[in-house]
Amino acid sequence: MSTPEKAATNRFPKITEEGLNDLRQRIGVKITDTLEPWNYEATRDAIRHYAHGIGDDNPLWTDPAYAEKTKFGTLVALPSFLFSTNRIVSGYCGGLSGIHAMWAGADWTWHKPVLRNDVIATEAYLKDLVEHQTRFAGRSFQQIYHVDFFNQRGDKVAEADSWVFRTDRDEARERGTKYTEARGRVERYTEQQLAEFYKVYEAEKKARNCRA
Repeated sequence: MSTPEKAATNRFPKITEEGLNDLRQRIGVKITDTLEPWNYEATRDAIRHYAHGIGDDNPLWTDPAYAEKTKFGTLVALPSFLFSTNRIVSGYCGGLSGIHAMWAGADWTWHKPVLRNDVIATEAYLKDLVEHQTRFAGRSFQQIYHVDFFNQRGDKVAEADSWVFRTDRDEARERGTKYTEARGRVERYTEQQLAEFYKVYEAEKKARNCRA
């Protein structure tokens, strides 16, 4: 229970049982009102921009002439391109107004490739709400969503469980972070260690030049 002194220092909304109960009522209910995705269609430009944005120049997604000679016969969207077709799978969440939310991961299952000019539709719902006790944020909740992805023919191309963690900001602020103990420490490397690091950088530079 918070003391009057502690309550007076709270700067952010707190997780409440009322808010949790409201959120639990949403489990299994299809979400029909959410923000538009970044992409609806896997166009040549959309695929290319995404690939270049994450530094993946695989010709299967960037070179139409190369892709035409493969078994797909056309450009293929990167598997992770589907992140851009739904905001929820990439961390948008509802409920617990004012409570901090951190996207923490996703488990994917892919059923079919997404090909050039496929139009992607999605269906999403809140799958579960799991309580955790953490060292640095105290009581927190893993908010898990399920998202299905379909092409214009109605084929399910993929599905994913994506989750965020909801934590009290004041609690996390008081406890610090997992990096608090590391602050102030100075890591010193030997000349031999530095020489090894330089070798790794040089090898990476040569590899990039070969790919170019």
